[in-house]
Parts: sequence; C-alpha cells; structure tokens
Amino acid sequence: MPLQRKVCDVSAALGRVGGNGILLREMLDLFCQDAPEFQQRMRSAIAVSDGAALQKATHGLRGMLAYFSAELALEIAERIEQMALPTNQARAQAAALELDTEIERLVRAVESELPH
Repeated sequence: MPLQRKVCDVSAALGRVGGNGILLREMLDLFCQDAPEFQQRMRSAIAVSDGAALQKATHGLRGMLAYFSAELALEIAERIEQMALPTNQARAQAAALELDTEIERLVRAVESELPH
C-alpha cells in the first residue's frame, strides 16, 4: 500500500504567522474566499484553451497554496500551469478536478488542526 502524503504542513504555516492560530484561521478564511475565483478562472481558461489565462490563474493559486505548504496541491497546480493548451485540454481538465479535491482536503486538514 503506498504511503499517504500529508495534505499540508500546518506547523510550517503557523510558523509563518508567529504561531498565531487566530491569524492562520483568518488566512484560511481568505483562502476559502479567494481560491474559488482562481479555480473558476482556471476552468474557464481550460474550456477556451487560453494558455496565458490558465498560467495566470494557476500561478495565483499556487501562491496561496504555498502559504500552507500544500505540496501535492502545489505539484498539481504546477503541472496545470505548465500544460500547453489546446493539446493538453483533457489532461488539464482532469488535473483541475484533482486540484479541486486536493484544495478541499487542504481546507479540512487546516481546520481540523486549528482551535475554533
């Protein structure tokens, strides 16, 4: 059975905010507000085969994911960012769905480790 990869590194993210769990929760809230817009931009760019728009949307999302040390999500986003459309449109769509799932896992993982 393959090893399950860690979704994110909450300890590292906490370190970025000086151990302030309240501030990290605020960062997560901002992520939850902003990420869907970037995800929609990605899907739209994929649908119309706009490589430049895809790179821009994915790059913005990668910046947010890096804050939480979400390595697998970052790898998926980087893969999407590097795909040349339209030849990889189907692969980009599949990877975008994979990234959506990983973002959901990230939010649940961070929420589970922060005080309420």
